[in-house]
Amino acid sequence: MLSRRNLYPALFLAWLACAGTSTRVRAQAPAGSIKGRIFIQFPRSPRHGISAVVWIKDSKGNKVKGVWSDQDGRYAINGVVPGNYILDVTKAYFVEQERTINLRAGKSVSLNVVLKPPPPESDCPSVASTPPFPVDMVGVRITFERFTCMGACPGYTIDISGDGGVKYVGIVNVQHMGPLSYTIPLDRVRRLTKMFYRKDFFSLCRKYSVSWTDLPGTHTSIDIGGTRWAVDDYGLVGPKRLKSLDEFIDKLAGPPTTNLPQKKITQ
Repeated sequence: MLSRRNLYPALFLAWLACAGTSTRVRAQAPAGSIKGRIFIQFPRSPRHGISAVVWIKDSKGNKVKGVWSDQDGRYAINGVVPGNYILDVTKAYFVEQERTINLRAGKSVSLNVVLKPPPPESDCPSVASTPPFPVDMVGVRITFERFTCMGACPGYTIDISGDGGVKYVGIVNVQHMGPLSYTIPLDRVRRLTKMFYRKDFFSLCRKYSVSWTDLPGTHTSIDIGGTRWAVDDYGLVGPKRLKSLDEFIDKLAGPPTTNLPQKKITQ
């Protein structure tokens, strides 16, 4: 039996042994993994995978491990010590995203992240007043242009006169390249003009855009009695009513050579 003099040292040694055993148990806890996919999504477009930088950070914001996702957006961070982390995803020209993760020993966490562009920039110094609807279409002129992108986006212009005359120019990624002249019924010109009013075109900003390059865009304008209203939409980030109006112009005044999907247009 231990005397009181020897009891305290023995208890101290026993505590050290237990602490060491506990430390070894924690150190030997099986590592886990974090995996998933990174997507980007533009307004009114399906999302798709993209290569991006993926980091896991500790609770203090220190970077622990990082990888690049592949071209399809897939990533996997293996050999991660169990604990609480912050998943940080960055991609140039997109808003940085962070997610919290609790990783348990020997487990795998699956987490998908969608990156979105920053809010669009707009030029709205003033709101144009809506003009009276024209009595006849003689003084009406409507122009529409699609700008191409770094890809297969179509590029063309449509110039519609009040008498129904249309001048079309195919620029790139369309079946008919070059100039083309044809006529549409006067009823279509009137319907197109009415759609500008129904979509409240005159209250739109003059410009909607994003801050990076190589994206498609549109330029839409109407001239009534010598007064012109125009809207540029770079990156197709403008309001839905602008896109609906653009599709209506394509449907009623564009030739079938523009390679655009044929959609039912509601008036």
